[in-house]
Amino acid sequence: MERRVDPLSCAEGDILSFLQFSVELGYVGFPVRSVDMQRATDNITVRQGDTAIIRCYVDDKASKVAWLNRSNIIFAGEDKWSLDPRIDLVTKGQLEYSLRIQKVDVYDEGSYTCSIQTMEQAKPSLVYLIVQ
Repeated sequence: MERRVDPLSCAEGDILSFLQFSVELGYVGFPVRSVDMQRATDNITVRQGDTAIIRCYVDDKASKVAWLNRSNIIFAGEDKWSLDPRIDLVTKGQLEYSLRIQKVDVYDEGSYTCSIQTMEQAKPSLVYLIVQ
């Protein structure tokens, strides 16, 4: 199910951001999209051994972006803080800031946060990764 927000209905100065979750099974992807307006936690289920890509899109007003897992910093900007070689950052220009986890395992299960810092405030987008 996809929820959409009309960008024209946002107040001036509001930041429109959203996460897109996908699981890659060989050449097949199953995307699920979420709009971070109420900051609700979304769940995504991944099979053990698959690759999970948690997509985070930001607008050009974001000054800093970070990925966290259980309050531990994974990436701050493009600086990798995690020592796990299975985790990397997927970016396309300045508007995509996605996290890729290869060969997902049960210990990867938990909450992941894309934290978008603007001049006004931080806007966290949350997802809970479930590994089966």
